[in-house]
Amino acid sequence: FSTTQLRTHVHCHCVAMDLSVRQELISSIELLTHSGAPALNDELLKKVKKICKTADAFVRTAYDRVMVDLVEEHAEIRLSAFQLSNELFQRSHVFRELLISEFQKFASLVTGTDPKQPLPLPRPASQLL
Repeated sequence: FSTTQLRTHVHCHCVAMDLSVRQELISSIELLTHSGAPALNDELLKKVKKICKTADAFVRTAYDRVMVDLVEEHAEIRLSAFQLSNELFQRSHVFRELLISEFQKFASLVTGTDPKQPLPLPRPASQLL
């Protein structure tokens, strides 16, 4: 390999790794938020936090996925997404900045204060929100 070929090979390898890690992150978040459990799975939560710790780009990916889950018309999914938001908010400056930039939207999705957008069912999970 020439130096240029080696750099290109290493760059392509890193991009492929980033994509596989990104997909692992998205899958882990989806498993966390779609489990229907009242609390987040500790093992999956640790995996998500560990991935997010490695790069701000992964924090942004996690934020985007959490926001997708917060608009779901299912209170258990929203509750889990809210719990995950809380965990990431406590640990990541980037996550805090992203959430604060859309705080009004976030708040309306988790509080149900907008009469036009009440919290979805099931009621026990929506009451916990």
